[in-house]
Amino acid sequence: MNTTQTGQQMHEVSESIDARSIDSDALVTVGKIGWVAKGIVYGLIGVIAIPIALQSGGSGSSGDQASRQGAIAEIAENSFGGVLLVAIAIGLAIYALWRLTTAVMPGDNSDLDTLAHRVAYLGSALLYGFLAWSALSFAMSGGGSSGGGSGGDGSTLERISRWMMERSGGRWALGLGAIVGLGVAGYFGYKGVEKKFMEQIDVVDAGSTERTLIERLGVIGWIGRGIVVALLSAFVLEAAINADPDEAKGLDQALRNVSDTWWGSALVLIAAVSLIAYGAFAIISARRRRLVGP
Repeated sequence: MNTTQTGQQMHEVSESIDARSIDSDALVTVGKIGWVAKGIVYGLIGVIAIPIALQSGGSGSSGDQASRQGAIAEIAENSFGGVLLVAIAIGLAIYALWRLTTAVMPGDNSDLDTLAHRVAYLGSALLYGFLAWSALSFAMSGGGSSGGGSGGDGSTLERISRWMMERSGGRWALGLGAIVGLGVAGYFGYKGVEKKFMEQIDVVDAGSTERTLIERLGVIGWIGRGIVVALLSAFVLEAAINADPDEAKGLDQALRNVSDTWWGSALVLIAAVSLIAYGAFAIISARRRRLVGP
């Protein structure tokens, strides 16, 4: 493919994105602030996960949880953790509000792709709204228990799995959800390899160094997110197959279990570095992000 063809394709994609772009300056600002908060949380998850990969076994002594809520708990332990947690809680709440707004924006609901985006945005709004609440709870309690502390991520997933398995057809629904999760993981990997994430980032006036940095961090970060989602989905699928909700691991426990072998430790290290890269990507690209509806 020559340069002219590539330029034409990028122009066509740009026009398609422009047609769905959000015009409200206030809402755009809200979304960008949210992306920075999201990047901080993902970067901390990656930092916390590195010791898990480097220790000789997943059941080592590292007390920090490599999960979204574990990252929030880690912030709470620092001297200015309370102030920082409030700031992050506001940022995550803003991100959740933006996602909720984009989920309900007017659009052509006859398009399956549009409906899928709406569902994804709504799920994202619920997730980050919960994380905002967790961060604020930690800040208000001085870093104590808030439901998102020790065991929060893993036990939540196990409770959901156990609840579903106690219902008629719940085991099949859980297995189906895990398969969907594997599909999402594959999509994340595809999005990273093909650099699809660049379609929503305005780099027209960016220098070559900045553009290259955003692209490389994005590729590494999206592939890493795919790896993490695949690990979680695999454990949930195993739990559904064996009818054992205890096998449905949260992110922290999934990483610890996988790191029991040398190749597992390498995989966890790759995932950790990738999550740090995704966090940096989210922060650096926030000011250039095109915020689009479904």
